[in-house]
Amino acid sequence: MTELARRWFASATAENEERLRSIPPGDSARAALERQLAEDDRESMRVMLADNQWPAASAIADRLLADAGIEHWEGEEGAYRDLCRMILRASAQAAEIHLARLKGDYSAEPSDPAFIEKPEPVVVRVDVPTPSPAEAVAPTKSAPEAPLFSTAVASYTAEKNRAGEWRGSTEHQYRRFYELFSGFLGDKPVNAYKRTDVGRWVEALQQIPSTYGQSTALRGKTLKELVAYTTANPSVEPVTARTVQKHTIALSGFFGWCRDRGHIDDNPVTRSFRYKKDRRAREQRAAWEAPELNKLFASPIWTGCKSESRRSAPGALMLRDAMFWIPLIAVFSGMRLEEIAALRVEDVQTDSGIDFFDITPAGGKLLKTAAAVRRVPVHKELVGVGFLRYVEQQRQAKVERLFPELQPGGPDKRFGFYPTKKLSRYFDAVGIPDLDVHGFRHAAITGLQRAEVVEPIIRDLVGHEGSGSETHRYSKGYPLPQLADALNRLAFPGLQLDHLKP
Repeated sequence: MTELARRWFASATAENEERLRSIPPGDSARAALERQLAEDDRESMRVMLADNQWPAASAIADRLLADAGIEHWEGEEGAYRDLCRMILRASAQAAEIHLARLKGDYSAEPSDPAFIEKPEPVVVRVDVPTPSPAEAVAPTKSAPEAPLFSTAVASYTAEKNRAGEWRGSTEHQYRRFYELFSGFLGDKPVNAYKRTDVGRWVEALQQIPSTYGQSTALRGKTLKELVAYTTANPSVEPVTARTVQKHTIALSGFFGWCRDRGHIDDNPVTRSFRYKKDRRAREQRAAWEAPELNKLFASPIWTGCKSESRRSAPGALMLRDAMFWIPLIAVFSGMRLEEIAALRVEDVQTDSGIDFFDITPAGGKLLKTAAAVRRVPVHKELVGVGFLRYVEQQRQAKVERLFPELQPGGPDKRFGFYPTKKLSRYFDAVGIPDLDVHGFRHAAITGLQRAEVVEPIIRDLVGHEGSGSETHRYSKGYPLPQLADALNRLAFPGLQLDHLKP
């Protein structure tokens, strides 16, 4: 794991050097910007390390593992977590050295012990005589019998909880997955399960109702009972391939843990049980187009509703709150819903006359990846409909959160938990059932592509990792004016927002 992180450190350092060489001679403004970006990178990585936000580096970890020939990590989750933390350490160290070089100091060396080059140790070979038969060590006793599935699951779960690796409802969900497995195949020693057993379990899983996790009528039923229910009710939709994938990932992680502890020789959950996408990525989520957006923004939240509790009923009440602003911000920024819902008032800033959202982990925000740390300009359409006026009102009110009515919810305590549910119900109520809040981000990305904005700038705007190069870093690589110019090219021809202007 350390070697993979060192590779990342070397590639990040090399790319930083290329960025330094690209600064035009005498361009002090560009040099100052690069120094600021390097400082931001360093501090962002330190904050992520301090807050243990190791999932932020998972995209880089997956790419490094794939380059090493490991397409699907089946080992102990703790080792994967350690790799992600090492990548964050490598990124912080690379930014530290880059900052020193930007200040003219090329004597800077890694201070993190993991990235300090050590001299090769001198190997001394000693010939040890082979012991005579009389001196030979007595054979060891045979290994103890492997534990029962239920016993091993209890130990595995306890270890995950002690390490703090399972958050919220993960333990409850995974226990249910394991119950479906042992209930179907029996509670046997963990080394007694074969790949053919897992195959039969997966085949049965594919036939259970899609609502088995939410329906009280199906709660506690065995896998065979769930299959029988689907068979008896042809109109019931079975689970998706992605749901089956969640079950197999949970099972693979458990058996990987068993293998690491010597209970089994091989993990019976092989790659053949992995989820395979049956649609291209761009087809997996519908995007909002101008007609749907016009229908949405002509509905009661944006034209007048009956009351705060009856937002989908037409009326005279206009509330410019989270429900009003989140869809507008999402479609004109490409930001994730959680990034918007968790915004603080101080996260809306101004630099050189350009207003922008400062997306960082500060204030306890949960970012999806390290690439999510970025600055996103405020689109001119948001300015036109009064967003900055709203921000100033919140600032004058001396509230911390941009949307103070939102409270964290769900197992992970996310600010986007409740608005996601409320907006989904609202879309159904106003006759737009086939689209969701995540489609706003898709619409923004598609709109930027149609406006012929280059992919690296799109990645910086929406917080995506680069997919084509290991050395694509998650720093803010483009100046704010260039990002603002690109984002303001995002448009939806035919979209009518004049009625929202103050």
